[in-house]
Amino acid sequence: MTMNNLSRAAVAAFALSLGVLACGDKEKEAAQAAAAASAKTAEEATKAAEEAKKKAEEEAKAAAAKVKAEAVNKVQKELDAADRKFTYLKDKAAKATAAQKKNADAAVAEVDKRREAVKSAIEKLAAGGDDWEGLKTAVESALGELTKAIDGLEAVFAKK
Repeated sequence: MTMNNLSRAAVAAFALSLGVLACGDKEKEAAQAAAAASAKTAEEATKAAEEAKKKAEEEAKAAAAKVKAEAVNKVQKELDAADRKFTYLKDKAAKATAAQKKNADAAVAEVDKRREAVKSAIEKLAAGGDDWEGLKTAVESALGELTKAIDGLEAVFAKK
C-alpha cells in the first residue's frame, strides 16, 4: 500500500468510526428520550394516584360528617321529645301533694341528672373523636337511662 492508499484507508477508518459513534449517540439519545418519557409518565401516574387518593379521603370525610350530623340530629330530636314530656311531668310534680310530691321531686332530680348526662354525651358526639362508635353508643345508652328516669317520674303519678 502506498502512502496515499494508507491515508485513504485511515480517513475511511476514521469516517467509519465517526459513523459508528454517531449511531451510538443517536441510540443513546433515543434511550435517554425514552427514559425521560417513561419517567414523565410515571410522575404523571403518581400525581394522578395522589389526587385520586386525596379526593377519596375528602369524600370519605364528607360522608362520615354527614352520617355524624344525621346521628346528632336524631339523638337531639329524641332529647327534645324527652324534654317536652319531662316539662309536662315537672309541671305536674310541682302541683303534687304530700308523699306523691316527695317521690316526684326525687324523680325530677334523677331526670335532671340524666338529661345533663345526655346533653354532655351529645356534645362529645358532635365534637367527634377517634371512637365515634363508642360515643354514639354512650349517647344511646344515656338516652335509654333518661327514658327510664322519665318513665319513673310518670309512674309516680300513675300510683294513686
